[in-house]
Amino acid sequence: MRERKSRKIVFKIAVFMTVLSLCSSSIGKIIYVDIGAVGVNNGSSWTDAYHYLQDALADANTAEKPVEILVAQGIYKPDQGVETNLGDRSATFQLINGVAIYGGYAGVAVPGSDIRDIELYETILSGDLDGNDTDVNNPQDLLGNPDRADNSYQVVTGSGTDETAILDGCTITSGNAYIFTNRNGAGLVNEHGSPQISNCTFTYNSAQYFGGGIYNYYSSPTIVNCTFMQNSVNDRGGGIYNYYSNPTITNCAFMQNSANGRGGGIYNYRGSPVLTNCTFSNNSGQSDGGGIHSSHGSPSMTDCTFIGNSSRQGGGAYTDDNSATFINCTFTKNFADDEGGGLYSHDNKPNLNNCTFIENSAQYGGGGMCCNSSEPNMTNCTFIENSAHYGGGLYNTSSNPILTNCILISNSGFTYGGGMYNISSSLTLNNCIIAANQAYSYGGGMSCNSSDSNITNCTFTENSATKGKTIACNSLGQRRQSDIILTNCILWDDGNAIWNNDRSTVTIFYSNIKGGWSGEGNIDADPLFADFDNGDYHLKSQAGRLDPVSEIWMIDEETSPCIDAGDPNSPVLFEPFPNGGRINMGAYGGTSVASKSP
Repeated sequence: MRERKSRKIVFKIAVFMTVLSLCSSSIGKIIYVDIGAVGVNNGSSWTDAYHYLQDALADANTAEKPVEILVAQGIYKPDQGVETNLGDRSATFQLINGVAIYGGYAGVAVPGSDIRDIELYETILSGDLDGNDTDVNNPQDLLGNPDRADNSYQVVTGSGTDETAILDGCTITSGNAYIFTNRNGAGLVNEHGSPQISNCTFTYNSAQYFGGGIYNYYSSPTIVNCTFMQNSVNDRGGGIYNYYSNPTITNCAFMQNSANGRGGGIYNYRGSPVLTNCTFSNNSGQSDGGGIHSSHGSPSMTDCTFIGNSSRQGGGAYTDDNSATFINCTFTKNFADDEGGGLYSHDNKPNLNNCTFIENSAQYGGGGMCCNSSEPNMTNCTFIENSAHYGGGLYNTSSNPILTNCILISNSGFTYGGGMYNISSSLTLNNCIIAANQAYSYGGGMSCNSSDSNITNCTFTENSATKGKTIACNSLGQRRQSDIILTNCILWDDGNAIWNNDRSTVTIFYSNIKGGWSGEGNIDADPLFADFDNGDYHLKSQAGRLDPVSEIWMIDEETSPCIDAGDPNSPVLFEPFPNGGRINMGAYGGTSVASKSP
């Protein structure tokens, strides 16, 4: 009995020692790097820190993992270290599995060396080997700059790593991948690697072909809280280039990056990158996609902002041959020399939910968005004050867009389609508001050229154009006319609502049209909008309607004639009780915020 108890005690002690050993190994070795250290420089403490990051990496490579390398403020270059040669442009900081590099420490220059502040105590990994780089105002000036002819090809390498390789809190700068054998990924080249890159800044890196900041090839890195600023390429992906790669990019900013080809901020090819809460500002792509260009893949973008980007097509973003997803994204003041100031979709099936397009512009078509041979599905999207020659808000060519609960307000088409221009397309609109748009010639609300439109429960008002304040049909010599059907709609523009110049078929049922229109259930009566002057197009009701500002139900002294006036065969859907068992006309008919029946 005593022997059995003794064995239990020995077993418990053995387990405790094993756990203690595992805990100790999980903490791992810590290696210190400080260019200003004055000790024996073996990496064992801040006083005895290595002077060069390369020496710390060599130590970590042979050490038991995991290892942490803590790097103090200062400038560290890939050609510095015992096992490297000064001036070696091919030298690079190779990330290692099980090794985490953390920059931003105060080091021996400050009392309390372990203080970490990546902005105050900047750790710079620089490819400027000779220290002779001059400042440039335009990232394009980096390309082929003679001052950078002696810079590192790739400052950091993440190839062959997994998620246990970590780079955190460093500035990566002045890489110059500008010869044929080293032409990609000047800041960081990553082939078949999936490192974690956090709290880093990539700036003033330039590449001859792809990926000024980062080049990903069959890779899936995690990139968090990083900034990509003023990187450039001769071809694609000024900030990041992804090839058959699926990076996760979160809380990152892309600013003033440029590409002589495509994707000033990011270029994706045949991958499914996931971007969350990222900002693209003032990036440029000479060809397509100032902010981002994605081709043959399925990128997902949530809570992303595109502002002030520019290119020939897709000033903010360009999607091609894929199924891109945009959720809660904002496109503001982007510009395209040709089409798609905010977003350009080509041969694509993008899904847009709760996206906003404000003050984007294009020289030719689609100030807010251009769809070419695409089938976009847009829900709860808003287009405000966008402008273009054709289709201020939206330009559709050979496309089949579906818009649900969308708003197009105060957009301008210099010739055709203030709100929207459609050519050789098939359009579906449900519960949309198209208001106060302007075309100097044709179709204030929308212009249709050989395009079919099925429009249900939409409100058109305050639109203006010389011909067709609401809708203009003009096939411009095309063989086929348009076929337009409107049901349960309100068309309350000041006269000359529909201009039919090509014998298109315009069929309207159970709608309210100012000036009248023949068709079953149509009326011509003041719709009694709740607050017309302030853009509230809910219908007044003695039984109640929603006030969008206070979000409470209001009671009016009069009731709109559009309540319970829609097609009796249309389902009431989500209209609140009492609803009279019949759908309302206008954009809120069939929705949970429709005005109640008296």
